[in-house]
Amino acid sequence: MEKLMTRARHTEKNQLVLWWLCQFGFSDRFTLSKALKVNHLGQGYYFSKLEKERIIEAIDQKILPRKLYRLGSNGAKLAEYLFPPTDTKRIYNVAYSTYLHESRVQGVAAAFDEPLQVKNAKKYLYGKNIKIPDLLVGKNAYEIEVTRKSSKWIFNAYLSHLQNIKKGHYQRVIYLFQHAVMRDTYEKLFLQARWPYYQSKGNSLVKTDATFEASAIHGRNFFQFGLIEDYL
Repeated sequence: MEKLMTRARHTEKNQLVLWWLCQFGFSDRFTLSKALKVNHLGQGYYFSKLEKERIIEAIDQKILPRKLYRLGSNGAKLAEYLFPPTDTKRIYNVAYSTYLHESRVQGVAAAFDEPLQVKNAKKYLYGKNIKIPDLLVGKNAYEIEVTRKSSKWIFNAYLSHLQNIKKGHYQRVIYLFQHAVMRDTYEKLFLQARWPYYQSKGNSLVKTDATFEASAIHGRNFFQFGLIEDYL
């Protein structure tokens, strides 16, 4: 019985690792261990075995602080079988700026009790001019803000999220911030009675004369604001 339980746990761990790498493209041992609810210090043999079996493989990135993994050749085949039609495209390079943001996103994602319910929103939401959040967990969308954006991009994101909520993509968006000053800045803009509308012009936004009556949605729990550290 004990051997069966150990084997079942091993299979469960493998499936979560495959799911995670399908969702995010890459990860590290610390984050994967957190998602698995185990101590990363005791998982060296486990991840070495996954590498030997080509379930995962290391990404050759010398400038990043942690060793990163992607799906291995056997892992991609197994993931296609377990999670159709999940994207199993393998990532070969990770920019430092991408790593900084994604490490926070994955850190938050790994904190949830049921990591298999966490989805990378980029894999599920498509469409022209649609604002894609970082994570989808049940009926909630999550935005992980590591650097502060200008007010025009913040207002534009708020309005886009409201359109997504109206279309039924999710019921609320939860913003999580690197520090309280950034959180307070975003929340102060959210609480303005009127939000300006902007039009996209290439890669920039141009303010229009129209405004949105934001006070009508302030008490409806469509937006929440918190800190990343509460999840890490």
